[in-house]
Amino acid sequence: MVLSVAEAADVLGISDDLVYELVARRELPCLRFGRRRVIPRRAIDLVIERAMEGFDPGTIPVASPAADQVLDESSLPRRSAALRSAACWKCE
Repeated sequence: MVLSVAEAADVLGISDDLVYELVARRELPCLRFGRRRVIPRRAIDLVIERAMEGFDPGTIPVASPAADQVLDESSLPRRSAALRSAACWKCE
């Protein structure tokens, strides 16, 4: 039903830091239970569905220079206490 930040990162194939960045940018919802932050599994599914909208596998070229480019997570800022707490909703 919910995933830890580390589990969400594993499912999406990204780093924990990038999960925190997505939460801070409000691109990925986060629930906060005390100090623990969790990501609803449905939110992960919706992120993937949105990314796949309009995707047509028949339009992918066989060899593409852009296919070799990978997101460089080292350019992202390190998470701080403010970033870790940003954009999380407290559950009551």
